[in-house]
Amino acid sequence: MHYLLNKYIYKIIIFVLIFCSKLNSVTIITNYAQKEDGFWSWGIYHLNQPPVYYAEDYYLLYAQRNYYGEDEIKLNIVFMQGALKSPFRPPYKALVKLPTPKHQKKYQSLIKMRCNLRILKDYLYLGRLYDMPELRFFHPEVKEDLIKSLNFAKYYYEVAEGYWIEVKKHAVDAYLLDDVKVDLPDLEDEMALIINRDVDWQFDRIIKYHLERVNYNIKQLEELP
Repeated sequence: MHYLLNKYIYKIIIFVLIFCSKLNSVTIITNYAQKEDGFWSWGIYHLNQPPVYYAEDYYLLYAQRNYYGEDEIKLNIVFMQGALKSPFRPPYKALVKLPTPKHQKKYQSLIKMRCNLRILKDYLYLGRLYDMPELRFFHPEVKEDLIKSLNFAKYYYEVAEGYWIEVKKHAVDAYLLDDVKVDLPDLEDEMALIINRDVDWQFDRIIKYHLERVNYNIKQLEELP
């Protein structure tokens, strides 16, 4: 009885705190905590959630962990797509120093290249989750499920193929501004690997290989009795 009473008192206190203090919507980026004025505020600070608006804001949300589940991968894709659809920050708020308009243009091309590349790799990862590189003797028992799974893999590989076209486009745009350097060495290196068609960065060849193998396995399954 004493435990239940304390539980209800606790709920009442929480309700009063929420009801008597104004709940702020998104305000400004710099004020993460703001103290309410007035008698009912009781000195409480309210956290202001910074808005996600600029391309860089979405870019920085991309998770980099040792393990990714399917949901995390799809969420990362949403963040990168948000970055591609959003305007860039003003030059003075960029991730690195941009002394000239040419630096700004190359910076934006590199960020777009990286975002498309992240999405491409995530779709390849999703494809591998549903792929079946090697068919085995017991697979006829689950023929329809395997065909469905392989079609998911095929779809993800085909989507990745479209993003590779965008990656190359923005890599070329950045390369054409090679007389200026942006303080994003990892992205500059990626651009060079793409332009020089490094063997591990020929994603057109990699995707083609996956699609041919998936189509072959689907055909093999469909021909089973």
